[in-house]
Amino acid sequence: MPCYTNQTATVLFGKNTDPELLKLAMRELALDYTFDRATGELTFNSRWAEIGEIKRAYSEQVVTQTAQRNGWSLKWTVNASGNRQAEVLRASR
Repeated sequence: MPCYTNQTATVLFGKNTDPELLKLAMRELALDYTFDRATGELTFNSRWAEIGEIKRAYSEQVVTQTAQRNGWSLKWTVNASGNRQAEVLRASR
């Protein structure tokens, strides 16, 4: 495929997707994108990222926001498979 070809992919995230968290995830991956809030469709240049990477980055943002909202601390590590995972550190009440 010629280098000037624009390869895009569309992912259906759903209507309940938080656009601010999605923006943070896409910024973390340094990707340009468009998101249609009415349909939940995310369109991005597929030459620079895979769908799984975007979903993982969005999931990390959801976990981080949920922890902040509940006053929990997170400890991010990388497991044996090379995936990031969060350990929730809650203060006992």
